[in-house]
Amino acid sequence: MPNARAANAVRLEFAPGALVHANLSGAAFSGDWLWVVGDEACGVDRLRRLDPVGSETFRFGEGCDFPLKDLLDLPGAADEEADLEGLAVTDGWLWVVGSHGLKRKNAKEGRDHAENAKRLSKTSLDGNRRLLACLPIETDAGGQPCLVREAKDGRRALRLKGDAMSNELTRALADDPHFGPYMAIPGKDNGLDIEGPGGGWEPAAAGPARPGVARLVGAG
Repeated sequence: MPNARAANAVRLEFAPGALVHANLSGAAFSGDWLWVVGDEACGVDRLRRLDPVGSETFRFGEGCDFPLKDLLDLPGAADEEADLEGLAVTDGWLWVVGSHGLKRKNAKEGRDHAENAKRLSKTSLDGNRRLLACLPIETDAGGQPCLVREAKDGRRALRLKGDAMSNELTRALADDPHFGPYMAIPGKDNGLDIEGPGGGWEPAAAGPARPGVARLVGAG
């Protein structure tokens, strides 16, 4: 742990080898627990609220990993990133949403202009990016909230129907005049890019961007 502590800081402590420890992209509170996801992982980390140190406002640690492959039948390969961008806790469920967008290869240092131009022309889709799912939260024998595939009360982890190429959401958006023309454009190029819940669990889109307009792409 670094010795320097900024005033009013929120400290997140991750164990070595934690599933989510960098590129954090979403967080949600559940009592004294913090759920976090990253855009380069395919899972959720749970952190416990701990006593702050010095002038810190909050401190969370004692993490626990929950790989999505253990909770869901994923649309893509188990080792593919999900580019998770949002979390929401609602009525005993943890909702997770992926970006749903395409990605473009980056230029690489050491490659010549022709090679990098070829790389930049290629787009791809990780199937797990097209994920919208709800996961049951169940308290274990030690009183800690855990994500489970099936809870004792019968609740089961669910995801929106679809496969590695599309799901019910992307098929609906393809026919929408505001989203359809942008579905084949990578998210970083102002294509479809879901960045988190906009209210409750409904996904909110960051792209395609329109000045002064916020978009919810789900229905309650």
